[in-house]
Amino acid sequence: MSPKLSREDRSARISSVRKQNHEDSLYDRQRSQDGRRLDRGGIILAFRRPQSPFLSASFRLGGIDASASYRVEDADAGTTTVLGGRELTGSGLRVAMDKRPDSRLFFYTRVDSM
Repeated sequence: MSPKLSREDRSARISSVRKQNHEDSLYDRQRSQDGRRLDRGGIILAFRRPQSPFLSASFRLGGIDASASYRVEDADAGTTTVLGGRELTGSGLRVAMDKRPDSRLFFYTRVDSM
């Protein structure tokens, strides 16, 4: 098992960032893969714009294995949960933000079965 990296160390390892605007919800999402296989993990960086009337949005992940499980770390709240790939590709990761503007950072990593 690899050593746990700090938020700054993980952020520094990110080699490419793709950005997708969600104009309908006034949310932005950036998702990145850090050099590993596409389905192994990455980040989600969600922004709530100043004029957004929406308190939450769900972000469906692509390029992940729907039959696998993924550990999702909320870097801002300091919480970790395990979600199924089917849920992440289907209904998506629900992100809520009370303040405007605001942002949330999530790291997700595939959980290998033993």
